[in-house]
Amino acid sequence: MFWRIGFHASKSPLQSQLDKEDVTVEDILDQEDLLQEVKANNKKLLQYLSRADVVHKLIYYLTEWEEDADEKRKYKFPLLACEILAADLPSVLEVVVQETSLTQLFNFLDRETPLPPQLSLNFVRVIQNVYTRKPQEVSNFLQQQPASIATNFLHHIETFGINELMLTLLGAMDEDERPDQGQTAHRWLQFDLVPQLFQQLTPERSTDVHINTIRMLSEIVRRFHNPSVARLAEVLMTASNVKQFLALMMDDLKRDPKSTVFTEGTNLLITIVDSLVRREELLLQRIASVSGTAASDTSNEFSGLASIASAPTSNNNGNGNADAAASSSAATDTSTSSTTDTPDENSGDNTTENANSESNGSTESTPTETETSPPCENNNSTTSASSSIESSATENSASAAKEAAYAEMQATKETFSIIMARAQEMIDFLKNPGALDPVTTTFGVLSPPLGMSRLKIVELLLVMLKTKKVWVEEEAIQLDMVNICLDLFFRYDMNNLLHILVEDIVSTCMTASDDTIKHLFNDCQLVARITQAVQEDEKMSQDPKAMRKGYFGHITNLSNKILQLEQNPVVQPHTKEEGFQEYVTGALATRNENDSHVLGGGANILDKHTFPPPPPSTEPASPTSPSPDPQSKYFVTPGDDDSEDKTKGEEGAAPDNENTADAEPAAEHDAAFDARDSLTDDDTPEKPDEEVEAWPEVQIVDRSGEPEGEAANPTEAQPTTETANENQQQPEEQTTPEDVKAEETAAATESTPKEEEKKPEPEEEEVLDFNQFNFWRINPADLVSSQ
Repeated sequence: MFWRIGFHASKSPLQSQLDKEDVTVEDILDQEDLLQEVKANNKKLLQYLSRADVVHKLIYYLTEWEEDADEKRKYKFPLLACEILAADLPSVLEVVVQETSLTQLFNFLDRETPLPPQLSLNFVRVIQNVYTRKPQEVSNFLQQQPASIATNFLHHIETFGINELMLTLLGAMDEDERPDQGQTAHRWLQFDLVPQLFQQLTPERSTDVHINTIRMLSEIVRRFHNPSVARLAEVLMTASNVKQFLALMMDDLKRDPKSTVFTEGTNLLITIVDSLVRREELLLQRIASVSGTAASDTSNEFSGLASIASAPTSNNNGNGNADAAASSSAATDTSTSSTTDTPDENSGDNTTENANSESNGSTESTPTETETSPPCENNNSTTSASSSIESSATENSASAAKEAAYAEMQATKETFSIIMARAQEMIDFLKNPGALDPVTTTFGVLSPPLGMSRLKIVELLLVMLKTKKVWVEEEAIQLDMVNICLDLFFRYDMNNLLHILVEDIVSTCMTASDDTIKHLFNDCQLVARITQAVQEDEKMSQDPKAMRKGYFGHITNLSNKILQLEQNPVVQPHTKEEGFQEYVTGALATRNENDSHVLGGGANILDKHTFPPPPPSTEPASPTSPSPDPQSKYFVTPGDDDSEDKTKGEEGAAPDNENTADAEPAAEHDAAFDARDSLTDDDTPEKPDEEVEAWPEVQIVDRSGEPEGEAANPTEAQPTTETANENQQQPEEQTTPEDVKAEETAAATESTPKEEEKKPEPEEEEVLDFNQFNFWRINPADLVSSQ
């Protein structure tokens, strides 16, 4: 741009290169102002970069690595090629999205692992930018590719950014709807994407592969409502795939107690549980919208689904699981058809609709009978027939939605049952994690340490209990999960992450069913554990060097929640125990009182009950005094806060003379105080016939431009305030002992002989000359004279 503005007579080096007929891509990439001209939309440069051979050369620099090349070829040219291909240049993008260019780009994944880190990041950036601007063209290209392209992605999933690139190409990050949404995921499902993903979780693969794979799966499940990945998320949440994934997790946990597959896999299980619960809520909302009822009524109607779903699935002649899987797939197709319009999905949806119509044949025959029934008294047969048809259509859609909800509840129960079936193994690991090396901390040695795996098991249990499923609570009671978690709570007394999770588990159980509450207080002995911990803390507090346990803040929270359930007949006998009552009336009450105070001990300044009234002043208040009168509304004297005085005043009781005399100046002072507090300086009312104390004047003289030695004597300044006020009449002041002593000292000084007064010469003060900083100013005459 510098060359085009006209600051230089000759052409820019880049323009000179573009004018050559035999210019090469290397010559263009070697120019310093290349990116500047690209961003400035240099037409001649863009025409050159839009050529197919030039784009292919840029892709070659982006995807091919040469070890023996020079520095420009290895670092500079790939970076510049990435900047050009990722830029928003429509003419260049039209060439990039062509089949030959995209094939050349994706051939980069054919390399052996690991990919060159210098090129992999540039590759990911270019593909993401091209997909963002041309999603339709890239999706069409991916759907035409063989199964090897999905395998190539998974082969390099340990490379940073490849898992995010896969999510982008699957459409998980799409915000705008497109006609072909979900086609790429559906195409990759045909390539057995899910089994290939599970194969990446074997012990032979590295830790980075495990982490990136599970995080990508979690992101897909979390975005189950996105039409692009809805089918893929439904497949991942099926009971069979969850069972296979759990087997991989537990096998790896037995092999290594610090297994990353298990610790990251629990995050995927938590995401699956959360997504299943959210999907149930969406179905209930759909039923409420179709049936025209409130969501709360629908929730109450389906409150019995828990008992229905918890029934054994083997009652249907041993084919309960197969029926549940079929109903789950039907529900999946129904939920997917509402969000996607693809040909494959439409075919599945038609099958589901036919099945629903066959199953609802009896309900469709009912309106027919009502149409042939005798007419009503008002003889509006046509109106009654049309209304019956509309009501039958509504009933059919509501019944279909309810059937889908029942199937969804059954599929969710089956998935939860598979997770809880491996709960016994997790509980055993909580009790005995195996051989773990001791860990030395600042407060002692942990042998064995808690470990991330056991912490994740506790978190998974918390998420399962929060679903409020009856069968989950029953399984937790049977396996004594809560009791084991409490054992870990008191054993690892400095692990705050564990304390937070266990406190949340106990709080959830307090709001659960009666059986869970009984288990918590009777079997787990929650109150007795708290009382024992408090007594041990009191013994330790006698030792000044003892360290207090780190869970007492959580103990305080749990104790307060227990007191809220004191009226419960299950909880009441435990709260009446002598040890717990001593703790409640003693240490807990003190702690709650301290916690209720304002942090720092401060109080509201205008709180009239906080500060005592000031002593009455014997002298009249000065008009300019900033201190308000004791009778002001901002300071309350004893007795002024009584509401009875106001009542008497309203009833017309005549106040005594003293109170009346004191109230008038107080009211005037309050008005003056409010005026100073609210008005600006320009709006301050004038005060005639009042003496205003003059402020001392200070004169500021700028002597920066005066030559040295001629600065004015600072003592010859303007007359001070004392000189200005000599002629003013001073009021008589009371003589103090200090004044008498000062007068005696002055008289003694005057009695001594005085030497001839000689006016001292003013001392030269150091004056800052601002002209000395103007050294950069050069006088042209000085230059001529120097020559």
